[in-house]
Amino acid sequence: MKEALGLIEVIGLTNGIVVADAMAKTANITIQDIEITKGCGYVTVKITGDVGAVNAAISSGKALAIKNDKFITSKVIPRPADVINKRFLKNTEVIDGKITNKKEEKNKKEENKKVEENKVKTNEKQIEAKFDKDKKNQ
Repeated sequence: MKEALGLIEVIGLTNGIVVADAMAKTANITIQDIEITKGCGYVTVKITGDVGAVNAAISSGKALAIKNDKFITSKVIPRPADVINKRFLKNTEVIDGKITNKKEEKNKKEENKKVEENKVKTNEKQIEAKFDKDKKNQ
């Protein structure tokens, strides 16, 4: 099942960060981007997750922004078309209906590769140590 896309627009970068923080603490969502729009000091926070989680997060972010008198608009798109994800969520891709960040995935792959290389080196050192031990015992 596809993830929902939530958008909330507020005035000011600081308010955008505060709203994003509140939304992340409210529900199990992923903050995809905090975009500074051109003009008027508007900031758009883009989140993804399950529909219920995104709705809850947007509601809490909206309440906080209204409280601070910085709310502009918000929208939840339950199952956005792939073209929407490609256009509005740069550096992301949809894998099995889940939106993933390409940079994070690349970093995870590189980290896993390093871990595997370290395992191989450790195994080689253990084999060498065992060989040296056996050689001394003979």
